[in-house]
Amino acid sequence: LALLGILIRLNLLALVAGLLWGLLLVWGVLLAIVLVALWFGWPLMWATIAVERSDAFDAASRTAAYIYQRPLRLVFYIAVATLFGIFGQLVVSGFAAAGNHLTDWAISWGAGSERMTQLVSQPVPGNVTPTLEGSAALAEQSIHFWKRMLASVAAAFPLAYLFSASVGIYLLLRLHVDSTEMNEIVIEATEQPQTMPELVDHPSGVPSVVNDDPEDLSTIGHVPPS
Repeated sequence: LALLGILIRLNLLALVAGLLWGLLLVWGVLLAIVLVALWFGWPLMWATIAVERSDAFDAASRTAAYIYQRPLRLVFYIAVATLFGIFGQLVVSGFAAAGNHLTDWAISWGAGSERMTQLVSQPVPGNVTPTLEGSAALAEQSIHFWKRMLASVAAAFPLAYLFSASVGIYLLLRLHVDSTEMNEIVIEATEQPQTMPELVDHPSGVPSVVNDDPEDLSTIGHVPPS
């Protein structure tokens, strides 16, 4: 369409484009469909690649199909996930703020309120009070650095929750559209996990461990009777 826009600078080609503008509108509608799928479904694309171990084309096609086949369910899941996300953000922010204040409160018992004010309290803009120097100034900067780190962890919760919730929404939509169970997830092949050796009956009545040779039922050791 952009290339056609360059061509219609000529009057003759503009006339041709005007006669065929209906076909161009079809392309515009297709662009709108793709844009809506991308706008509402881009988190689901990451979930598709993680769950299915597929490529970007499969992620885009699955996302568009799920969005347009189950739009009301998608809206419902997003609403529920948003409510849980708000609650989770309140909890995380509450723990971060409580941890910050309780740390200051506990240390103030030993350091004293005046020393805590010097080291921990945020500087007030325009304050003419002399600032700390030397190691005390470095200590103040370090304390504020760690406080900002804790605040950053609480602020990063929505991003972590977004991708976790999108995986759950993807699995629910896949269940309703493709009738695929939620626990069917493609896992990359790894080494076989170590398992317990097989136990067999023994004439003595004590379970025995089978050797690696399947034809050899002699025991490696006996389980002592209780």
